[in-house]
Amino acid sequence: TDILDDQDLVNTLDKCKKTAREIQGRVSESEQMQNKIESTRKKYLPVATRGAIIYFIISDLTLLNCMYNFSLEMFLNVFKTTVFSLGNSYPQPGPGGRRVGVQLQHRSPR
Repeated sequence: TDILDDQDLVNTLDKCKKTAREIQGRVSESEQMQNKIESTRKKYLPVATRGAIIYFIISDLTLLNCMYNFSLEMFLNVFKTTVFSLGNSYPQPGPGGRRVGVQLQHRSPR
């Protein structure tokens, strides 16, 4: 018998090809999304690095003297002041980053 005469086999192979094309499309979409997320993450990296440095410096001050205990509110004020002092030193992160900046501005003491 000819393998092409087996209609069930031909239908199954057609379904497999269709599924493979769908998977390939989804993988491509996933790669594009991953690249977009990575580029956005890189835009926030300088602010995150600055925040981590500030946090650990303030945290380590207690090693010098126990009177150097700071609240989360104080840390956030120092962080906001530092971020705003950067001005345009770093590229704008984009629409989401502008929203974060506006929220920080709105909540920072004047």
